[in-house]
Amino acid sequence: MKIGTIVKLKKEMLGNLPGTLGVVFNVYDDFDYPDKLGAQVIFQNGDYDGFSIKEQILFLEDVGNHRKKLICRWRVKIDWIK
Repeated sequence: MKIGTIVKLKKEMLGNLPGTLGVVFNVYDDFDYPDKLGAQVIFQNGDYDGFSIKEQILFLEDVGNHRKKLICRWRVKIDWIK
């Protein structure tokens, strides 16, 4: 996955239901498979997590890199008090 890729959750995670959209904001060398990339994703509720290549297959569906779709349909909720 590349930075900016929009993903959809396949399973419930971090208080997000299946179908929740997120965006990849960072990639890194996967710890178990150094020739593959792990991805950090931030979700609609503001929570974020890292996904190994195995976790990406299990939890994430790549729905593309559609900047207009992201801007029009998704706003990150940020809690500045925390």
